Amino acid sequence: MCAIRLSEDEGRLLCERLAEAQGKECACVPADRPVVEEALNRLIRWANLGPRPVRWCRSPLEAQRLLAEGGVDQIGGLLGADLNRQYATLLGMAGAVLRLNYIVRNFGVLEREDSPVAGQRELYQFTITALHRELRKERRETQVYTPWMRGHNDAARCAILRFARDVLGIAFDAQMDEWLEIFEQLSGACGWIYWCENEIIACERPTTVRMVMRRDDRGRMRAMVHDAHGPVLAYSDGWRVWALNGVIVPQEVVETPADELDARLLLSEPNAEVRREIVRKIGLDRVFEQLGAKTLDGSGDYELVNLDMGDGRRRPYLKMVNPSTGQVHLEGVPPSVRTVAEALAWRNDIHGVPEVLS
Repeated sequence: MCAIRLSEDEGRLLCERLAEAQGKECACVPADRPVVEEALNRLIRWANLGPRPVRWCRSPLEAQRLLAEGGVDQIGGLLGADLNRQYATLLGMAGAVLRLNYIVRNFGVLEREDSPVAGQRELYQFTITALHRELRKERRETQVYTPWMRGHNDAARCAILRFARDVLGIAFDAQMDEWLEIFEQLSGACGWIYWCENEIIACERPTTVRMVMRRDDRGRMRAMVHDAHGPVLAYSDGWRVWALNGVIVPQEVVETPADELDARLLLSEPNAEVRREIVRKIGLDRVFEQLGAKTLDGSGDYELVNLDMGDGRRRPYLKMVNPSTGQVHLEGVPPSVRTVAEALAWRNDIHGVPEVLS
């Protein structure tokens, strides 16, 4: 698939449109329920389907619980499952949605450092990940029901499509125009929407969203879910999620001041990305100080250090500096390793997953 090529002026204009869309996606205002219900009824009439009442949920988590507990009839949006017949009927109407999705995919491979295109699915994917973690924590089924329409998370898609039609002159037929108009109504008025056999579940929008533009580990600018002081995502039912640089972390990691955060959290945290964010917040010098680091060997951007595990054991870790971003990683190596060369040789012939602190 080839990307749609834009001139510099067109590229800048698309970036402006996407920035506006991101503001719309992150708008923390109550759903406009009459607008949502009118748009859904219009879609149902257009597809010649039977009427369906709309049930409102305060968050995607509330909707997941409702679906998992069998509170509604069978849904067609489960990850990995076939779409139900009525949903397929909607998608098959003259292929309108398929053609619209093709246009979005073409724009999705644009490479512009100043473009938020690469981050257009960030908040949506983050919410999916957060739901997985929350459901695991509640010891429920970890399979997440994906929404039929994504509401506010479709704002960037709508911006791309309107740009393609109105600026680039890409021809839309009447059904494509109809879908775009409905997409836009819903993206500006609610959160996620689930299509069920006998009703539709619509979700409220979040009450808190925190997004920033930052460079990722590969040096690319992208939208990230981040807040160093409070939740990045919150809903009116009390569901809240904390994250640093796009990584979901426990509340205490965000809300505890850096100089009060105990580096020994690293020793009990199983997730390597969370450990990386703890190191980033505390600072490597304080981590080394609190864990009694002793340097065993050094070579270029590599250093082998011994850390106190707090249970009478000391364990060697390879400290590595990413030359493009300056980010420091700590990776566990076998206790027998005593030099950087031995650690690197072991890394190049790993027979398991190394323990990574950051």
